[in-house]
Amino acid sequence: MNRIAVIIGAVMLASCDAEPTGNTTITATRARMEPYVAVPPETLPRGTAAQRAALSPPGPPISRDLLAHGRNRYDTFCAPCHGVAGNGDGVVVQRGFPPPPSFHTGAQQALTRARIVEVTTEGVGTMYAFAERVPPEDRWAIASYIKALQLSQSFPIDQLPDDLRRQVEQ
Repeated sequence: MNRIAVIIGAVMLASCDAEPTGNTTITATRARMEPYVAVPPETLPRGTAAQRAALSPPGPPISRDLLAHGRNRYDTFCAPCHGVAGNGDGVVVQRGFPPPPSFHTGAQQALTRARIVEVTTEGVGTMYAFAERVPPEDRWAIASYIKALQLSQSFPIDQLPDDLRRQVEQ
């Protein structure tokens, strides 16, 4: 009986280190080196060409629906840091995170929609990239809303129609 237990134990231990057939990358106990294959120049991962096409300027035409969608996405992804009005005073900043620049400075107002999409995609400074979090069409909607937000905060009040000026001045 003891001999049978020893034989079974030896067979089980020997089979633990056996490499499964067909596995060429990683086994349970060790890694197998694969030869390096260079990626051909100008090769893109699957889906990347479609994303690049979706991100290429000039972007979708600005419409009420695009701005409404952009506001929704802005409130979700941008307002926590940039604030509802784009002044860089969001709730995250109020809790100690470094403030982002206000969208209403001259340098920020000079940004094009395409540059805003690029920054949203790749990130800049302490802002991380949203490429994996926000689809390209939403980035265009956000950029369009930011430009509308900038315009709403910097439009000369004396150029507004009388009825709108009275509403703003109240």
